[in-house]
Amino acid sequence: MAYDESTAARVRQVLAGQPGLVEKKMMGGLCFMVRGGMCCSVSGKGGLLVRVTPEGYRTTEELRAWVLRGVAGVVRRKASAHPRPRRKRRAGRVP
Repeated sequence: MAYDESTAARVRQVLAGQPGLVEKKMMGGLCFMVRGGMCCSVSGKGGLLVRVTPEGYRTTEELRAWVLRGVAGVVRRKASAHPRPRRKRRAGRVP
């Protein structure tokens, strides 16, 4: 699946001018690397993975904020998703 080009373009704008910026297609998406390290990745399903160093989630409050951002994203995504039709089960053989 191709990555979300719109999100990738927005990330490019944010990272413009960063020294050592490299883009690599990997893990089904597009990774942005700065000075040899991955800083973020745009996925094929419209998600954004951002690498946060341990200093960014050192306290319980900081960790909670990052984790709850992820939870909120999942909740919003599920709420906006169309319900999938259930598969019909095949009748099994009766012995």
